[in-house]
Amino acid sequence: MIYRPGPRRVLDGGTLAADFLGETIVSQVARLDEQTRDLVESALPLSVAGAAYVRSFGQLLLDGWGRENVAASLTNSALGRFGNSWQGGVRPPVSGSVIALAIWLSAARSAGSCTVTVWVEGAATELAAVIDGDTPLAVVETLAAGMAVFGEGEEITLRVTTTGAWAPASADLQAWIIVGLEGV
Repeated sequence: MIYRPGPRRVLDGGTLAADFLGETIVSQVARLDEQTRDLVESALPLSVAGAAYVRSFGQLLLDGWGRENVAASLTNSALGRFGNSWQGGVRPPVSGSVIALAIWLSAARSAGSCTVTVWVEGAATELAAVIDGDTPLAVVETLAAGMAVFGEGEEITLRVTTTGAWAPASADLQAWIIVGLEGV
């Protein structure tokens, strides 16, 4: 003989049995309320949680500087960004320092030299990268944090200088920088 349970009684004494539908809205609310109480009791204060779990980036790579057909005999000529001559600099919303500069060409240097320098608020910094006989195609230069500093909202630009013998004039130049930010 096969055992078959009797039909479930939906109403027990005029009320819906608590487990009739499995987990009901009432039981879900009670379970979530208990979880919320447990969380509040074991939660860290906001200031401690922020210090412990929030990690600031602290550094940004800023890309897009360049120039098509780098000519000979340029002197501190501003590089444009993203193909726009009017979009040359960036103004970070916090202070910091430029810690790396990379430049590269679309064609290897054949004569002369090309120097790209980081400028902050119209003044040259110590950070410069040089394409010459030793590094004919690409170079990355770094500088210790705190050396090429900028303040909140100060403009950072890149400027190129080439010798009179610079070649090839058909080479395109691209560049990026890495900035270390303070207070983030």
